[in-house]
Amino acid sequence: MINFNTFKNYKSDFYFLSWFARFSDAECLFYIKPLKNVKGIITSFTFRFAIKLHKDDKKVLDYINKKLGVGQVYLRNENAEYVIEKFSNIKNVIIPIFIKNKLYSNKWLDFLDFYKAKELYKKSLNSLPVQKTKLIYKILKLKLGMITGRKLLKFKFNEPYKLETNIIIPEHNLHWIIGFIEGDGSFYLKNLKPGFSINQKYISLLVLKAIEDFFMKLPNNYKLTINSPNQFSNKSFNKKTKCIIFSWSNLDTLHDYLLPFFEKYSNVFLTRKKEDF
Repeated sequence: MINFNTFKNYKSDFYFLSWFARFSDAECLFYIKPLKNVKGIITSFTFRFAIKLHKDDKKVLDYINKKLGVGQVYLRNENAEYVIEKFSNIKNVIIPIFIKNKLYSNKWLDFLDFYKAKELYKKSLNSLPVQKTKLIYKILKLKLGMITGRKLLKFKFNEPYKLETNIIIPEHNLHWIIGFIEGDGSFYLKNLKPGFSINQKYISLLVLKAIEDFFMKLPNNYKLTINSPNQFSNKSFNKKTKCIIFSWSNLDTLHDYLLPFFEKYSNVFLTRKKEDF
């Protein structure tokens, strides 16, 4: 049974949790670290949730830390990192958040393995030695299959992974899309021509398509362009990083749709992406 009693300080903050879930889609890491005894045998595990950003965005991590009420923020060289590793906070805060606010990127697969490992670890605490060894082996197997250890099928645009088949961005909750853009969106100038793009691992293609669909349904706010085009993105695939890039660079599209949208909701941004915009 999930314990939501620890959510007293932010349980009703629907918009923050929506933003946080999408920002985590882009930036978070679920990590399991084996702990060995003096003989080099794995006897336990540490579970960690972390978000690492450039040190200039430390205030964002401080904000998350304050809202959640658990964890610590560290400065390490040019980076700032928010870390939660106390097992009770993983169990009572992080797990419930992402059960109620599902991740849509490839991070969802890591979360599921992280959650399964947490349940096995909890069971192992009161197990006999032989049973505990079997549970430790299962946890280690889950760990090795997470993040870069996950085996994926060959990428095909027409056959995306179905992490979530019905991704709908709620019209009344723009924190949803801003959170994702703050993690993996980019405002740029190329040869003095402005553009906007979002990139994600190819396993997360459907969430990018949902964002494109959202932009395509935006009303033409200024109507200064006689025949403003549909907001279709240009799509490309980086074989080296295995990331898909959706980009918008048509000036009419940027002027009539995306610019008014981001101007209207620029106050939602918490990171340096607002300055980039």
